[in-house]
Amino acid sequence: MATTGLKYRWIYFLLLAIGTLVTSAITDDPNAGKNEVCADGTYQHNGKTCCLCAPGQKVLKHCTDSPTNGECVFCEEGKTYREEPNSQTTCEACDSCSHPNANLEVVERCTTSRNAKCGCQKGYYCDSEKGSCVVCQSCDKCESTGIKIACNGTSNTVCNESQGISGGTIAGIVIAVLLILAILVTGGVIWWKKTRSIASIVSHCFFFASQELEYLNEVDIKPHLADIAQILGWKDMVYIARKSKMLDTTIDSCQLNHPNDTEESTVELLQKWSEIKGRTGVRSLVQMLNASRKQDKKERILKLIKNDTNNECSNPV
Repeated sequence: MATTGLKYRWIYFLLLAIGTLVTSAITDDPNAGKNEVCADGTYQHNGKTCCLCAPGQKVLKHCTDSPTNGECVFCEEGKTYREEPNSQTTCEACDSCSHPNANLEVVERCTTSRNAKCGCQKGYYCDSEKGSCVVCQSCDKCESTGIKIACNGTSNTVCNESQGISGGTIAGIVIAVLLILAILVTGGVIWWKKTRSIASIVSHCFFFASQELEYLNEVDIKPHLADIAQILGWKDMVYIARKSKMLDTTIDSCQLNHPNDTEESTVELLQKWSEIKGRTGVRSLVQMLNASRKQDKKERILKLIKNDTNNECSNPV
């Protein structure tokens, strides 16, 4: 019995020694017991895995020995920001709402973790898709018809529809126009007969009707910039510019160059657009208006071009 007791006691001391060695190895491990967790995720730097800085902060010093021993500092309040967890050593500059000709005011101030948001001053609006306005333009005034929906800073004023013209007045206008046209046509035919043959008139003056799209490639848009800009208006001109992949900065600069004067802004934007399109400008404009179902404006522009063509026929060099 004594021999058996000594046998089991030897096994007990052997197991105790092994346990002591294992415990000592774990205690000597410098990484044992550490639970390093990065709340906002990690990034790699010089082969090391480092913790990302939280929103509103930037990296002051990258980590070296462990993911958590890097240093982050806050962005400068009111001047710079970071909206997402990041590994950047700089913050982004806050947007300014104080441009002298942009008609802006601060809607939400810039914080270390959020950019500023700009809105329009009273009496101005913008239709920006970015959530923050870059430049605002004057709201329309409905002096003759009255306001249907007021301008609210993100959409323009909607005016009441103008009073319709009576049926008798319309009939009188139509008859008068037809009489004037008949007199003009008669006088034109007599004059043309004295200067050139009817065949020449048909071949030159009605070439536009049979070869419309081909002819438009030969039309120079420059003499018609002001008239076409007036027909289009600023909103449709911006639509055409964006469909043609023009930069928002180019569009905004046209507004800033002519504060509170949308007509001049439209002319300048149309001119820049036409310089890109070249001799195909008029044709491209007609096709884009047709595709966007702006039939009325398309027809008015075509009529403008046709009238100038007829004037060339009536006044040959």
